[in-house]
Amino acid sequence: MALREPDTIVGPYRERDSVFLTCTIRDNLDVAIPGSSLVSIVYTLYSERTLLVINSRDHVSCIGNVDGNGVLSLELTPADMAIVDNKLAENHRMLIEWIWNSTRRGSHEIQIQVSNVAKVP
Repeated sequence: MALREPDTIVGPYRERDSVFLTCTIRDNLDVAIPGSSLVSIVYTLYSERTLLVINSRDHVSCIGNVDGNGVLSLELTPADMAIVDNKLAENHRMLIEWIWNSTRRGSHEIQIQVSNVAKVP
């Protein structure tokens, strides 16, 4: 199954590095949504090749990571950035999904490029 093109591509990062991602959560009119206006926001991290969830990051709530200006800040841990497909370089995906005003939904998908470093245990 071919995946659609990601909305954003970041990296490459070295495996097991700590990575900080920030983005602004917006509505359909491109207006920032403050964290207090969100009903929910979750993310799922998975392998682009196998579609398997990485480090149990499946629909993880991150509502406390969105500030009053709609800026989402997430830290990916070394376990989130692990090489999972035994390749020299691989792509992970992070799907972020949010709900505001009870029924309105938004989503954004990020491709995270990860490089295998032979000396990293």
